[in-house]
Amino acid sequence: MNENETSQNSPAKRCASEKIQHERFQRNTPLAKTIEAWQTTMQEERYRKVAAASAAVSRKKYRLEREAAGYSVRPYHFHNHEPWKFGETHESRERRLHRDRMRTKRGVNETTVRSWTDLSEMSDEDKAKHRKAQATARKARERKRKQLMPQSNFICADAATHAACVDGIE
Repeated sequence: MNENETSQNSPAKRCASEKIQHERFQRNTPLAKTIEAWQTTMQEERYRKVAAASAAVSRKKYRLEREAAGYSVRPYHFHNHEPWKFGETHESRERRLHRDRMRTKRGVNETTVRSWTDLSEMSDEDKAKHRKAQATARKARERKRKQLMPQSNFICADAATHAACVDGIE
C-alpha cells in the first residue's frame, strides 16, 4: 500500500469529511440554522442574566442609600407573566392571568381542574341532551349526599320539637 491508499488518506473519506465540515459552515443548512439559533438563544439568556444581576445590584445600592437617609423603599417584585397570546383582549388576558395565579395558589394545573363543555359548537338538541345529563348527574349526587347524611341529626321525636332542636333550643 502506498500512502495515498491508507484508510486515513483515502480520497473518499477526505471528501466526505470536507463535505461535512463545509456543510457546517454553510448558512442555509439545517445544522447551521440550528447552531445559529442556539447561539442566539444562549447570547440572549446570558444578556438577560447579566442585566438582571446588574439591576439587582442597583436596587440594593439604592435601598441602602435610602435607608441611610432614613427613608424606606418598597420591595421589588418581578412579575414573570406569560406573553400576550394572539387575538387575546385585555380582559381575557387579565382573566387568564388571574386563573393561572389562582391555580398556582391552589397547587393545581389545567389538567387537574374541573373541565367545562363548550356549548357554542353544539346544536340545540345536543345542548338539551347535555343539560339533561348534567341535571341527572347533579340530582344523583344530591340523593347520594342525602343518603350519606347521618340520621343522628334527627334526634327529636316529633316535628314540633324538631324546629327547636335545629335551632339548638331544647
